[in-house]
Amino acid sequence: EVERTFAKFKQTDAPEVGTPLPPRAGMSHIEAKILEFVRRLHPEPFARLDRFIASHERFVEPWVELFGRQVQFYMAYLDFIAANALQPAIHALSLLLPHQVDSASQELQKRIRAAHLSIPMRETILIAYRKLAARRGQTALPVAVRSSASTEDLINASFAGQQATFLNLRDEAQLLSAILECWASLWSPQAVLYRAKHGPVQDEPLMAVLVQQMVDADSAGVAFSLHPVTGAEQVLI
Repeated sequence: EVERTFAKFKQTDAPEVGTPLPPRAGMSHIEAKILEFVRRLHPEPFARLDRFIASHERFVEPWVELFGRQVQFYMAYLDFIAANALQPAIHALSLLLPHQVDSASQELQKRIRAAHLSIPMRETILIAYRKLAARRGQTALPVAVRSSASTEDLINASFAGQQATFLNLRDEAQLLSAILECWASLWSPQAVLYRAKHGPVQDEPLMAVLVQQMVDADSAGVAFSLHPVTGAEQVLI
């Protein structure tokens, strides 16, 4: 059904880019924020999608499910930044020369670590963690807290390892602290300078944080589908 619907969407005439999405009865607050957020990142294709959604409401639910999870995580970051008045410092950092970045970046990271999660956001995180632990029959489930920035791997740049990831966290205080550390790592000196060197990718990148159950694996590894140094496509490592 989604494939058929999407095929119809591709045949829909595109309105002018930036055309507002007509109000939709029953659209939730998060659905509206998701649509606005993704349209802002990708205005050309999603201007067509806006018009399609307006006339094919059944498409909204699977589309929101497809994009909703990570976008909600981005919105949590944006809400946190706004609630703690951090946007001016982030904007100022983007205007600095490379030799000025280090001290300003570290100061911004300190402010993020010292900032507060809103009570609704804190409770939402903890309720989700408790539900995950309960499904596994535990009260202190080991989890990984992982960064996922909106600026990810490109043809000429790999952002893997630029932001923080924390493993084997076992209590709620560690979880909340790690989320702040992930957000702060988006603005580490090395991450800021790497983006400046290989950008501009996005003027002010966003950070999603994913919380996943740790897996007690017998073995684990990483596979590269091409040579990571030479780029040779005939080599698998």
